[in-house]
Amino acid sequence: MRFQRAGGDAAGCGLAAFDANVVNAMARRSPPPLVLCLCGLIAVTIGIVLLVWMVAARQDQARANTVYLPTTGTVLSAKISEHMQSRRQPSFWSVERAYSYAVAGRTYEGDRRAFETSLYDDRQEAERDLERLPVGSAIEVFYDPADPTQSVLDRSPPGFGAFVLPAGPLAFGALLLVVARRDARSRGASARAAAATAGRRA
Repeated sequence: MRFQRAGGDAAGCGLAAFDANVVNAMARRSPPPLVLCLCGLIAVTIGIVLLVWMVAARQDQARANTVYLPTTGTVLSAKISEHMQSRRQPSFWSVERAYSYAVAGRTYEGDRRAFETSLYDDRQEAERDLERLPVGSAIEVFYDPADPTQSVLDRSPPGFGAFVLPAGPLAFGALLLVVARRDARSRGASARAAAATAGRRA
């Protein structure tokens, strides 16, 4: 009887060890919750930083919309630039213009069109924009009276679509935190179940 009892203890210990090995193997299949949590916090932090930067930039642009003064300038050069994302994705096009303008008898030059880049998904649209204001054309320029070197052709603030940029890291970070929390709970429950099973078999 003692031999059978000893054999039962050995078998129970063997099954308990097997259960623990299974739990450990499952845990190794995905990153530890701590790693997921750290990655999630980093992504959320990046999203918050981008959001704060976007809000501050929008406030500056709102100020420019009311403070920048208009003057007449001249287009010095104009060209179409291609923006390639990847070989599999279509290109975007933009029109880049350099212009000169005068403030208080002093001439300045600028090349900023707006507070955000205006892109076209069709080259023909960019060509029509280029033809609309060719080199030598008179153009309205808005400048900062406190610093006339700062100028823009379109002083209106960008749309709320720009806030999509920080939304990505925030959403991804929040998802990682949720997954990390669920993974930690699942691993804790599995460990408790394995310990309880080992205790009963012992």
